[in-house]
Amino acid sequence: LPLQTCSAAAFTIVRKGLWPCSIGLASRDADVEKPASCNSPDFFGLGSGSGKLCHNGQRIEWRGAEGFTEGDYIEMLFQGHLGTLHVAKNSRVLGQAQGLLQQKLSAASRGAGLCWAVSASDSGWAIRVERIDPLAFGKSGPATQHIAAGQIDDEDDIC
Repeated sequence: LPLQTCSAAAFTIVRKGLWPCSIGLASRDADVEKPASCNSPDFFGLGSGSGKLCHNGQRIEWRGAEGFTEGDYIEMLFQGHLGTLHVAKNSRVLGQAQGLLQQKLSAASRGAGLCWAVSASDSGWAIRVERIDPLAFGKSGPATQHIAAGQIDDEDDIC
């Protein structure tokens, strides 16, 4: 996701695992297959238990944070030029996940670039990730938010 990008993704939690999971953005250099990759400086995401921001071994509180579980539909809107990440859960906007992370997100998008990512602690998790129209963020459910084919080049922005 280039710096000037406004991109949105939806994470449908199909099945919950036994251990925590994080969803969000990762640097293209991140190894999301590595255990606890959500604790690296290359991952910016929400933890399943509390909805707190997970980055570089920290759990950062933000107003609106809520955990997620099986059946939830989590949308995220990333505004690269601002380094902001907005979150909606089940078509209800929770707010902007912010804090000291904003500068780091902006810097990461200028470096290797970012992509949508999942960091699961065990194989029990099943999460569908799809890109959605940024203009539809938080306005409707999973059946109506798919981007029309060919509208946006989706190569390499989901990892």
